This record gives sequence, C-alpha cells and structure tokens, in this order.
Amino acid sequence: MSAGPARSASNGRWLVLLLVAVGACSSGPERPGGSGASTRDSAGVTIREFPGPLPTNEVVLEPVWTHGHDAGDYEFQRVFQAVLQRGTAVVAADGGNDEVVMISPDGASFSVLARSGQGPEEVRGPGAVVRLGRDSVWVRDRGNSKLLLFVGGAPAVSVSTAGNAELSFNLMPIGVAPDGTLLLNTGAFRSDFEEPWLYGTLARLGPDGASADTVGTYPLMQRRQEPINPFAAYGQAISAGRSFVTSRTDVPELHWRRPDGSLFRIDRWRPEPVYPTAADFDDFIEAMRLSLARANPRMSGERLQEFLGEQVSRYALDRSVPMPYLRWMVGGDEGALWVAHRSDGGFWSASYTVLAPDLGPVGLADFGREVAVVDVSDEYVLAVVRDDYDVQALAVWRYRIVG
Repeated sequence: MSAGPARSASNGRWLVLLLVAVGACSSGPERPGGSGASTRDSAGVTIREFPGPLPTNEVVLEPVWTHGHDAGDYEFQRVFQAVLQRGTAVVAADGGNDEVVMISPDGASFSVLARSGQGPEEVRGPGAVVRLGRDSVWVRDRGNSKLLLFVGGAPAVSVSTAGNAELSFNLMPIGVAPDGTLLLNTGAFRSDFEEPWLYGTLARLGPDGASADTVGTYPLMQRRQEPINPFAAYGQAISAGRSFVTSRTDVPELHWRRPDGSLFRIDRWRPEPVYPTAADFDDFIEAMRLSLARANPRMSGERLQEFLGEQVSRYALDRSVPMPYLRWMVGGDEGALWVAHRSDGGFWSASYTVLAPDLGPVGLADFGREVAVVDVSDEYVLAVVRDDYDVQALAVWRYRIVG
C-alpha cells in the first residue's frame, strides 16, 4: 500500500485496505483462571468467578521511556488518546494542540502526522485513536467529520462521515474487529433522558464506511437528579481482544462480547463494599477545582471559587451507596485488560488491576503516583503522566504479572 496523500474511500474500498493491514486474527485457547478462581461454561459462556476481591499478585513495572518533559520533546497540551505501535512507538492525538503526533520506539524523537486545519490531511479536535495493524491507526477527526487512516506514519485514507450525523457526533471508534472493521460505542448523548438508565450503543462500521450496524446495547449513564451523588454508578464499553467489554461501576463484573454482540465471557468477583466519607467528598471537590482551573486558565481566582461553589452546590454525599467497585478500563488487542482503582482525579489513578489475556493471571500494578493509562499490549503499558507543574508527557513501561 502506498502512503501518498490521503484519498477518499467509498463503496467498500476502505475495507479491503483494512484487511490487508490487520491480517488474519484468531483468539487464543481458553484456560482455567488462577488465584482461586473457578471457571465454568454456561450455555456457551465462560464464567470466571473469584470468591473474594480480585487477586493482587505483583505486577512488575520497568520504565522504558518518557517523552514530553525534556528539552526538544513534543510539548503536549491535552492528550488522553494514544496507542502503542510496533512495540513501543506511539501515535497520539493532542486535543489541545489540534495535532496527531508519532513518538519513536525509543521515545527520543517525534514527528507530527497531522496539523490543525480543515484540509484533507489536517484535523480539528482529533479524538479517538484506534490501532488497526502493526503500522496503521485510525484517528477520529470530529471537527472535520471524518476518519483518517495513517499507514507507516503517513495519511493513507480519509473516510467522510459528514453525511451521517450518528457517525459524526454520537458514535466513537474504540477498537478493531478480527476482520478489520471498526468497533464503535456511544461517544455523545443528551443528558435530559427520563429513564432510570440510559443505554449506549455497540456497533460496527459497515463495509461501505458510512453506516454503522448496531449489534447490542450497554448501560451507560444513570439519570441524574439534584442533589447528585458524586460517586453515582455509570457504565462503559471498551475494546479488548478485538471484542467488546462492558461494565457497570456498581456491579463487580466484566462482560465480554464478540463483534457481533454475542456474550462469550463473564469475569465476576466479590469485593467488600466501601462507603464514601467526608474525606472522599473533599477529594471530589478538589478534583473538580483542578478540572475547572485547567478548563478555564484565564478565570480569576475569585471567579473560579464562585464557579466551584455553584457546581458543588448541585452535589450531596450519599453515605448509603457504596463507592464504585471499578473505574475506567483500558484493553489491548491481545486481550489484556487494565481496570483503574478508586480515584477522584478524573482519569488518573495510582493503581490498576491487570487481567492477563486468555483467562490468565490477575495482578495489581502500583505506579506510585497517579497516571492515566491509555493503551496496553501483552507486554507494554502506555500512560499519560504529569510533572509538578501539571505538564503532560507520555510514558511506556514493560510489565509482567508475578504469579
């Protein structure tokens, strides 16, 4: 495949490119889980159950590189979408700079793949980054209503979503199926729904590159009524092992679904409930203050405090409802899954539960500081880190579960 100027794709041509890039893919053999877990089959669904909390086997973390804090590094502004490539190379979308950037495998250099603009090879508000193959990634360009495929560090295909409001605004790429088609979930929704729970959509991008085929739903958000519980449950859907994984933060379970939406695996555990305290609420308020300050850098200290008070007045601590059993999840193509522990700092957490692929061992990774894990493989983990001045950088570790 040549890597010349990005070209428009239609009528299934982009699917051919996907199949070439992703190659043949098959899932590995299943095997019993360890650490006291029992595994059984129920009507074709593998159920792995832990009698108590998830195991805490040690996860050894070996730093590989950090990029963004040294002179000559790329100066990140706001990056929470990035993927590993070819081991430890990285492609990242920086929503603050409006650019897509590639970091070399050794973390020593970078190149800008797409700059801010409205041209065919430019981006406005780059968001989701999805690894297609060893040298290929999709990037969602929401501002320009298109999907950009980069191959070997160069733009190769541009798929317009301008004629489909659902694809342009509501659905977001989260992964790639074994046949190379994109897996999607709900990325935007109206907050004024009346049902107790709003259900999101699981979908695949059709062969024509312009329509999405719905394959299932998942619980996404509870209806919010003031005063709002700051630790209210929510749902999420990600991609791991080229499949969907869904969860609700108030239910200690993970549901694995094939790209066609069919359920094939459940991970279940039995943690002790932890109830929120006044200290938890204080942490929540501080996290909100920091978030508002980052989003409004020119706001005066006095106005920021007033704004914070206005927002906090909408919330109230509910001591009768347990804290979430899990936070956000990050999955890898091989099937590794990282689950953040309780944290009140948005996407930041100091520790993560790590589930190895194919019902393998489970462990606990402790970074010693809050990081935001954004991608994993079966050998490496990629995260956003911050220095004392709140400057972002990307960092890669090699990891292994002991046990």
